[in-house]
Formats: sequence, C-alpha cells, structure tokens
Amino acid sequence: MITTRAVLERMAAAAAPMYRSHVHERDQVFRMFLECTPVRELAHVHYGSRPAYRERGAGTMDGIRAIPWSFGWTQIRLMLPAWLGAGSALQQILDDPGGENVLRRMAVAWPFFDDLIAKIEMVCAKSDLDVARMYVERLGGDLALLSELSAELERTVSAIRRIRGTEHLLASQPVLQASIVLRNTYVDPLSLLQVSLLSRKRAAGDAETDAIDVVLGTTLNGVAQGLRNTG
Repeated sequence: MITTRAVLERMAAAAAPMYRSHVHERDQVFRMFLECTPVRELAHVHYGSRPAYRERGAGTMDGIRAIPWSFGWTQIRLMLPAWLGAGSALQQILDDPGGENVLRRMAVAWPFFDDLIAKIEMVCAKSDLDVARMYVERLGGDLALLSELSAELERTVSAIRRIRGTEHLLASQPVLQASIVLRNTYVDPLSLLQVSLLSRKRAAGDAETDAIDVVLGTTLNGVAQGLRNTG
C-alpha cells in the first residue's frame, strides 16, 4: 500500500525540478521579476533593516533574499513562489486511477497536508492574473512567459478545487473569501496607480524619480497592508 508520505515525496520530486528550472536554471522569470515588479523600489519602504540582496550575488537570483523575492511577486498579485510547481505535482497524482480520492483522504486525515493545501489555496485566492498581466504588458515584460506561468496557476487552482470538492476557492471559509473581495476594492486602485508610476519612472530615467519614489513607497505599503502578507 502506498503511504501518504510516499505520495508527498512523489509530488515533491515533480514540483522541485519545475521550480528550479524556471527560477534557477533559466533567467526569464528573474528578468520578469526585475522588470515587472517594484522590487527595486523596496529601498523606499521599511519592512526590515536588511537590503534586498545579500552582499555576494547582488542583482542576481542567487543573491536575492527571500522577503523581497516574495514581496515583488505579491505586489503584482502573481504570488509565484507559493504555487509554482504545486499544480503540476498535484495534477500528476490526480491523473492516477483513484488519485483524487487519495489526495482527498490525505487532506482529511493528515493535518500537515491539509494545512499545506490551505496555504496554497489562500495564496491562489489572493492572486489575480488580470492585475499581473497589466504589470507585464505596461512594463514590457514577457507575455509568452506569463501565459506559461498562468497555466500553472490555473492548474493549481483546478487541482485544489478537485481535492476540496468545491467550485470555488475558500468555499469553506466564507469570511476570508469575503474579506479578500472587499480588500481588492481598495487594493486594485493602488495597483493601477503603482504600475502607472513605475511606467513613468522608467520612462523618465534620472528625472523626477525622487518624487515618484515617495508616492511609490506609499503604494507598496498600501498593497502589502491590503493583502495582509508580503508573500
């Protein structure tokens, strides 16, 4: 009989190479991170005393710290570090005969797995592909790559709905679901303002950047507070 631990190890063996391939072995995702997220503007807000990069590896994926890595993706509402690879790993088990029942039983009987799925579900519910696409389009990012990443996010959402047996994310948490919808009413205008300011700043070069950075810092804080997490 296959154990739940063996199933989880099989999923890890599928998810880790996918994440590593996109994030560490190819440079397209990191380029999108630099071009289409406000991570360079993180210096103008105060989430911690440490810089975005470690002393060695500044400006590279190997040098980026965990908080700014998550922070940047959260700001554009893609939340990539939380789900990249998860959808493909879950789908691999779901494609097995009886795989859906196995994952459902794991979510019911194993609190660790249930909590893992709950965290991925929450982050997916906070993701917004329309907002992310706006950043990528306005800031000259790779739309083909975004389509590839979007497919993985949608695969993750579909897998979680099947495991939970629901039509919508957070169906068992209506208060959280309503809270996210309510907060988006206020966060969405901040995202519109932020991407407009980023576009203006990058077009301006060295001119006007100090004034723009002040306002950008406010939008960064506002989006993070609205989403209630930096990653």
